Amino acid sequence: KTPDIDEISCRPEQVHICYSSSLTEMTVMWSTRGVCDTAVSYAPGPWNLNLEVAGTSTELDPALNKTFRYIHRTVVKELSPSTTYHFRPHVKSGGVEPFYFTTPPANNESWSQNFLVLGNAELEGNTLESLIKEAQSG
Repeated sequence: KTPDIDEISCRPEQVHICYSSSLTEMTVMWSTRGVCDTAVSYAPGPWNLNLEVAGTSTELDPALNKTFRYIHRTVVKELSPSTTYHFRPHVKSGGVEPFYFTTPPANNESWSQNFLVLGNAELEGNTLESLIKEAQSG
């Protein structure tokens, strides 16, 4: 079977995850070449991704980005501690393998970060000042 245009243009690429406003929320971001659903299916097991969360998408300026046209963003909330979640951005063909992450334990004293990566995941605005404050506050 030859993939159709939607299947190719909606294949999620550059999938990124990061904690959101708490350790019980995970932001999932990815890019696509075409107009596609912005939703993530997820579950605490790899075979039945029966939970779903919708998100938002932003069109990129084609003059600035020739490869990807859209950035998609969802926030998965109310995650349980010490749980491995599997997730997959929506694709019509379902041909994308699930990704996964593990949430930290409920007792955050027994969980420590070994490194910190700061980056600007916002699409608009200058967030450098808030990143500097966050890094300085520990």
